[in-house]
Amino acid sequence: MSDRWRERPDRCELSAWDNRRSWQRWEGARQRKISWGDIWKMEEYRLGFLLKSTYDVLPSPTNLFTRCLKENAACTLCGRPANLAHVLASYTVALADGRYTWRHDQILKEIAASLDSARKKKRALTKGPKFINLVKAGAKGRSSVEGGWILATAADWQMRADIHQRMGFPEEVVSTPLRPDIVLWSQNSKQVLMVELAVPWGQN
Repeated sequence: MSDRWRERPDRCELSAWDNRRSWQRWEGARQRKISWGDIWKMEEYRLGFLLKSTYDVLPSPTNLFTRCLKENAACTLCGRPANLAHVLASYTVALADGRYTWRHDQILKEIAASLDSARKKKRALTKGPKFINLVKAGAKGRSSVEGGWILATAADWQMRADIHQRMGFPEEVVSTPLRPDIVLWSQNSKQVLMVELAVPWGQN
């Protein structure tokens, strides 16, 4: 790999450098699209948790205390207010014990296994998906996202997952210390797919 990939270029090369590093931008990320059909198919407990956690109405000690259903809102182990963020991602004992990392990795293993199985399947190749940006209110056109199963666009997908050991981003794509949870890439079609697993209140 040439040094031009490893170092920040001069201003005259900035445009080309930015194009090569465009994979780091969110503009090209495909948004999650949940239809009413998807919602109807969800298990009741999963849909209930999704909605209640979004609006912070789960029975956390803080919420129970607010509704006079609990004598205090403190965590019984550390004494801090046990709100939803504390329960899901800010509990110091769970953080020190690696419980949040374990939860994250267990989910990531399932996703990685499913993607690894899907990439190895033999299938007829199709054209790549076509992404259409959302149209702002008042502008002409219709907002939509079109395209098929992206793994069907190449037969040489390779994959790495950040499980058990520090994953190195494939240097044939770009040299960087940054790494997503899962990366798939195809040399023939010049495509890179990245998966970043976000858990509730994962900003901690």
